[in-house]
Formats: sequence, C-alpha cells, structure tokens
Amino acid sequence: MPRELAVGLLGVGHIGTVHLQTASTLEGVTVAAAADAVEGNRERAKRLGVRRTYDDYADLLASESLDAVVVALPPFLHADAAVAAAEAGCDVFVEKPFARTPEEGRRMLDAADAAGVSVGVDHTIRYQPEMRRLKELLDEGRLGHVPIASISRINNGPFDAPPADRRCRPGSSIPRRPAVGR
Repeated sequence: MPRELAVGLLGVGHIGTVHLQTASTLEGVTVAAAADAVEGNRERAKRLGVRRTYDDYADLLASESLDAVVVALPPFLHADAAVAAAEAGCDVFVEKPFARTPEEGRRMLDAADAAGVSVGVDHTIRYQPEMRRLKELLDEGRLGHVPIASISRINNGPFDAPPADRRCRPGSSIPRRPAVGR
C-alpha cells in the first residue's frame, strides 16, 4: 500500500482553512502540520484535525518531513515561503496571486528548478469539470464569440458545494455544514 502524502499548510486563514478542509477529504493525503502567526488560526487547524501547529512556517519546514506545502499566506509572503518550501524539498502549491512581481515569480520558479520540485498556482475554477468543458466548447468554436464572461463563486459558507467526498445527486438537497469557527 502506498504511503500517505504528507502536506504542510502555511497559513490557516479563510482560504487556508478551505485548503485544509479540501485536503482532509482526499484519500491518501494527510495534513501533517500547519503554520500561522495567529493563535486562533492554529487552534482552528487543530480542531479540524491537524496534529502539529507552528507559529512560524520556517519552524514547520525545519521540523517536518513533508512531500508538499500549500502556501496560503498573504501575498507579500508568497515568494519567501515558496522558496523556503522548495529548498526544504517540498512540492509547492501557491494561492493566488502567485507573486507580486515578475522578479518574485522568477525567484520562486528558480528555487523550485534548483530543488527539483514542482510548483502550482491555485486557479480553482479553471480545474472544475464545468469550466474545462466550457473551454473545450470555446476552443471548438461551438460557443461563438464571447467578448466577456462573469463567474460568481462562494465557498466555505452556507451556499457552497458539498465537500469533495460527498457529491449531490439530482433531486437531493445540498448538505449544510456549520460555518467555520462556530
């Protein structure tokens, strides 16, 4: 049996919590540790099943044996955190915006190349089956000229989709989840 993929979460604010909840539903994935400077965010991570938390991502990276890291910190910390994670040998998944400048982005990619790890950026909607199908239809010319499009998305609230491990079936109601922090 293959071993679990050990993931570290850098930042457990709103979007970090969404990543934590999503990763927790994935078979073969363990959120091994989380780091956040805010004590309440670390406490929430523990309530959601993370065993070890740190107040500094550098301490997490120095202490944990991880396969991958999710960077869900404020954008001004993305470059330093992604470089540190790459240097620790972790594949890196960065929340958007990826970087604030082309130079920061290049530094992140260069660090990943030097370490032989992968880097990804979160464009969640882009990977949803519905969006992929729309892109196929657009590429095939079946949608015609689309000068502008708009999408609204709500997550981690009372109107969000069911967790990844529970899909709604036609005619069923959407399961309700308590809001985070309640």
